[in-house]
Amino acid sequence: PVGGAPMAFLCSTAVMAVIPAHARRSVGGGFDNESVAITPMCAAFYFWTRSLRTPNSWPVAALSGLCFSAMAASWGGYLFASNV
Repeated sequence: PVGGAPMAFLCSTAVMAVIPAHARRSVGGGFDNESVAITPMCAAFYFWTRSLRTPNSWPVAALSGLCFSAMAASWGGYLFASNV
């Protein structure tokens, strides 16, 4: 590890876990539709980047599209992800 990076990671994680302002505005503090959309959003971005490897990765691209559709169905702010 470079320059104690694991210790910085542990300290920042501990601080962010106990700050009330962050907990209210994060997925852990919310119970709205944004919490439901995080999993398909991460999966859509993962499968999209995975599909860029070779021209034969089109099934992975289709899986990315399905995940994006699930995210759009569960979260009204899907336009933010499509503008990325």
